[in-house]
Amino acid sequence: AQQLGCVDTHFTNAHGLHDPNQYTTARDVARILSAALKNEIFYTVFSTKKHTVPATNKSADRFLESNNSMLDSTSKLYYDNRVIGGRTGVTNDGRRCIATAAQNQNGMLLISVVMGSETIYQEDGYSAISVGGYQETTKLFDAGFTGNKCVQVLYENQALRQLKVEDGKNDVVIGPIASVSAILPEAANLSDLSMRYTDTVLKAPVDVGQKITDLQIWYGNMCVAQTELYSLNAVQSAQSNDDLSEQNNNTPWLILGIVIGVIAVFPVGLLLLRLYRRLGLQRKINRNRQYRRSRRRTK
Repeated sequence: AQQLGCVDTHFTNAHGLHDPNQYTTARDVARILSAALKNEIFYTVFSTKKHTVPATNKSADRFLESNNSMLDSTSKLYYDNRVIGGRTGVTNDGRRCIATAAQNQNGMLLISVVMGSETIYQEDGYSAISVGGYQETTKLFDAGFTGNKCVQVLYENQALRQLKVEDGKNDVVIGPIASVSAILPEAANLSDLSMRYTDTVLKAPVDVGQKITDLQIWYGNMCVAQTELYSLNAVQSAQSNDDLSEQNNNTPWLILGIVIGVIAVFPVGLLLLRLYRRLGLQRKINRNRQYRRSRRRTK
C-alpha cells in the first residue's frame, strides 16, 4: 500500500474487521483497486459472478455466487451492466462500504469507492429496503460516464523535463515509464491541463530508470491523474570523472619518472660499489703494512 502512495492507510489484519489502528481513505482504496485490476488472476476473480468448485473425493460440487447486487441481473433495483466487479464490506463501526469498477461501451474504465453508507431496513430489522452503497455507486458512475472522455495525457518514456544535477557531468531528462490516461470533460483539451512537480534535489550519479519525482496533472482545481517520473538518461559524477582523467593524464609522467629514476640510480650504484671495493682493498693493504711493522718490532 505504501508503494502505491497510500499515505493515509494502515492495515493491522487481513480480514477487515474493525481495529482502532486500521484505517484507509476512499482515494487510497481506489489506488489499491486500480493496481489490483492489472493482475490478470485478480481481474478474473473480481469479475466472476458465478463459479462452480468441482467435486472432490471429500465433497460434491459447490456452487458459489457473488453477493454483489450490482452484478446480479435479477436485481431490479441495483443491477448495472456497466459494472465488471465490486467488493462489498460491512462492519458496525465502518458501516457499509463498496469498491466497484465499471466500463462503458467506449472502453472507459472508472472506479468508485463509497464508504460509510446507510442501509434502510424493514420493520423486521433484517430485510433491506434501500442499500445506500449501491445507489451512491450508480450515481457516481452516471456522473463519470456522462459528458466525459478518457484521454491519454502522457506517453511511455515521454521526455517532460530537464533538470540540473549537482556535481553531474550533464543534466537529467525525466519522464513516465508507462502511459498515463485521465478522465476529462468532453470539451476539454490537453492545453487546459497543468502539471505540478514535486520539488527534488538531485546529486550525481543518477542511473537510468531511477525514480526522480512525482507528477500531478490538474484540470482546473481537480487533480485528474498522477504518476511517478524516472530518469531517461544516466548522469555521471563530474568530480569523479575529472579525478580519473587527471589520474590517467598523470600516469605516463609517473612511469617516465620511475624509468628516469632507475636509470639515474644505476650508475650511482656502480660508483658506490667501486668506492666500496677500493675502500676494502685499501683497508687490506693497511692491515698488511701494520702486520709487517709489528713483526719487525718483534724481531
